[in-house]
Amino acid sequence: MFSSTTRRAIAGAAALTGALTLGPGTATASPAHDDTMAAVLHCTGPVSFTVNVATGAVAGGGNLRCAAAGAPFITGATLTVLAGAAAGTGGFVRTTTTDRLLYNTGEQTQANAVRDFVSLGAGTFESGQGRAVAGRFTPSRLEDAGTGSHVQTGALRTFTLSRYTLTLNVP
Repeated sequence: MFSSTTRRAIAGAAALTGALTLGPGTATASPAHDDTMAAVLHCTGPVSFTVNVATGAVAGGGNLRCAAAGAPFITGATLTVLAGAAAGTGGFVRTTTTDRLLYNTGEQTQANAVRDFVSLGAGTFESGQGRAVAGRFTPSRLEDAGTGSHVQTGALRTFTLSRYTLTLNVP
């Protein structure tokens, strides 16, 4: 049996390849929580997270294309890690961050997220979950997943996720 971290990474990769398609305004089953949620925000695009393995500091983000149920003017968002910490060994890193999604409308959502990065060879799988704690779409649950690569330069490990999906869900 695989560990829960490995299962989450595989589920995230499956979601990105279309096996678990998520979209705005749809009912989605969450394998991590075994319940049904309504997706109110669905964003995709490339992101990058940099972890300082010596200090545990985390930075990163990216520009995303978005669709929001009931909010047709939201078409994009900038994801920014405001603060974070990381720990891990070998091919596994877990980050705990406070993030901001700044939408093209000027509105924003602040969220707390825990992300697991699993590196296998040159590839990286990411899966995360958290909660929107302030701003638009609060309260809601954040779920994200991504695939990409990683590079280690000195104490800095950068995860570049070329296929990344972030969804905010409400009960």
